[in-house]
Amino acid sequence: MARSEVESYVWAIEAAVEGVFACLEGLTEAELAWRPPVLDDGAGPGAPPGEGGGGNTLYALAVHVMGNAEQNFVEFYAGEPVSRVRRAEFLAGGETAAPLRERWTTVQARLRAAVTETDPGELERERDHPNRGRISGREVLLTSIAHASEHRGEAQLIRDLVLAERASAG
Repeated sequence: MARSEVESYVWAIEAAVEGVFACLEGLTEAELAWRPPVLDDGAGPGAPPGEGGGGNTLYALAVHVMGNAEQNFVEFYAGEPVSRVRRAEFLAGGETAAPLRERWTTVQARLRAAVTETDPGELERERDHPNRGRISGREVLLTSIAHASEHRGEAQLIRDLVLAERASAG
């Protein structure tokens, strides 16, 4: 049986977020917190990308992708409030990916319920998005999927760099 359009969007965001999480597997706390060397424009450590904080950590990327997906799918598409502090996502850290996996299970259930229980007419309805201007519900979902997919690629590159660092140190 073919997926509905909305189910396809849910499947795509889940695949992208899971791809980011896959990059965290088997890494140490230090590796989850490792930042790729990039130019710093002086805003200091911990500033979000583009604000001088250097590269993203894998841990922070996972938190950020999850927060973005929840806000776009649950709040901007389905109209249910989400509490999110974007800047804090880039400062997040932890010993293992386990707490993130637990949070993702909760977010994923909320995301699925919000989207599948929302009238499919929301795909066409335009709304004001704080970063994208006036866009349809479909565009909200698609831009969130694109965003998560881009970060999935970033996470794969960072993981490769982390593993290269590990190999050169050992």
